[in-house]
Amino acid sequence: MATNQEDIAGKQFSSPEPGTGAIYVYRTRAGNNSTLTVGQRTLGMLNGGHWLRADLSAGEHDLRCTVPTLSDAVRSVMVQLRPGETRYFLATERLSTMSCHLDEQSPEIARPAILQGHRVRELR
Repeated sequence: MATNQEDIAGKQFSSPEPGTGAIYVYRTRAGNNSTLTVGQRTLGMLNGGHWLRADLSAGEHDLRCTVPTLSDAVRSVMVQLRPGETRYFLATERLSTMSCHLDEQSPEIARPAILQGHRVRELR
């Protein structure tokens, strides 16, 4: 879990550093842990009511979500980040396909859910 200060800072939705973009990934429902990666970099694990923010270089990124306890099926979304851009993704566990899905959300939908959740510290 992130510290209280990290949680508060992330909920400010501040602009990313110059030359970078930010992604927020969040879950609203409990279930099995979802592992999030970008390329070969593991960002962290999410469960219901948790979220994370990752600041990434501008460009194309392969954002992936897996639920290791269900299967090895990996779902990915290619994310094109522009400098200064922030994008939001809802991670949902789908038992019917034994997988985790990432669906892009508008800030108006994502931010209230993030504000109610708790930040997970990004793994480095």
